Amino acid sequence: MKNLFVALLTLILTLPLFAQDMSAMYGINFYDALDKGNYNMAEILLSQWQEAGGSTTELTLAEASLRMRSDSTSTVAGEELFRKAIASSPENLSFPLRFMEELALAGKISEALEVCKGFCAEVDKDVQLTLFDTTIPADSVDLYVGSCFAGMVDNLSGKLTADEILDLTEGMVGCYPGGIVEGMTRYHTGFAMYNQERTEAAINQWEKAVRFFDEPYKSEIHLNLAMLYAMKGDLLNAGINAEHAQKEGPEDIRTAATKLIEDMNGSTVPYRYYTMVLLSKLALETQPSPEGEATLLDPTTFNENLRQAGYKVDRDINSISALKVESDFGNTIVWSMPEPKDFIDCLYVAFVPADSCYRFITLEKTFDNEGKESFILCESVYQLESEGYTHSNFNTYFDRSLTPEQFGRIASDIVHK
Repeated sequence: MKNLFVALLTLILTLPLFAQDMSAMYGINFYDALDKGNYNMAEILLSQWQEAGGSTTELTLAEASLRMRSDSTSTVAGEELFRKAIASSPENLSFPLRFMEELALAGKISEALEVCKGFCAEVDKDVQLTLFDTTIPADSVDLYVGSCFAGMVDNLSGKLTADEILDLTEGMVGCYPGGIVEGMTRYHTGFAMYNQERTEAAINQWEKAVRFFDEPYKSEIHLNLAMLYAMKGDLLNAGINAEHAQKEGPEDIRTAATKLIEDMNGSTVPYRYYTMVLLSKLALETQPSPEGEATLLDPTTFNENLRQAGYKVDRDINSISALKVESDFGNTIVWSMPEPKDFIDCLYVAFVPADSCYRFITLEKTFDNEGKESFILCESVYQLESEGYTHSNFNTYFDRSLTPEQFGRIASDIVHK
């Protein structure tokens, strides 16, 4: 599901940029033999490539890689060749990048990250940087570095264990945190984790990566997340991500997100999804008006409309009742919810009028420091234009004696204080 731009840029920046002549063929064949472990053939092809006039950078990288991989006695020679190349041309990022990859392939993750620290320190300098003898535009260094890190993850996927790749990723983004570098690195690490069937790790990487991207890439990552959450049965987070992907991005992403939402609507959704997402969406989409108030005072009709739309909630919601609590700021509508069973189940929810919509305030089951049942005042916000869905608490606790009327007044005061 990777976008074409990232895939092509990664390919361009992480493989040798061979000259457009016959020497290019020797380079392609050399790396093919090297990756297959045919070191004798790689040695012959390297000699032919040298005679054909490959660039100094390309040949140095090729020889150093061959020396590191061919046998244990020559590994030191390969490492030394890389270190000399880095020292002689500190502005050429291709040497430390390839060295990092070869060290990682040899299982030397910590050594690779030491090289990464030096690499990132060099990037921070105000010098003219190059990559495979190609000048890097000053305003595109982050993009090039991000592409290189992402390409390294791609190249090593399947060659290293998932934990080794995660260690490498965390080390690299630790050396060069934030922005497109971290975003691209984690984005590709997510695919590496998915390919190794590490679903939770893939979700973790994509959750961290998504904030560094704009559309259309942000929607693509949200769709990836929605699919993984749906696969593991977490329809709450699947729905949140799918609806974000449905709102923005290219048509194929929006179409796929719509299909996923339709599929989920035919499934039983968790009670938490109903309370935290569907009801917070209702609050966001309802205007404080006589018509809006009538809608909120009729939970039975709202729930029936959900059922007709295909939603099935895994808790009995037929007992929900609504109450109007008047205030100087407009009428707050309080729903008394089914008996709370689990942590964060709601005793009451309140729709508090505020500007052009309602704020959604909840009273959720929790436990105090002694393990006794308590209820905490919270707010759920569903807003696609920001981060989709947020849930926070006011660090204010009550016991079960709180009445719906009292809760409605407290919720109104919280919003309008």
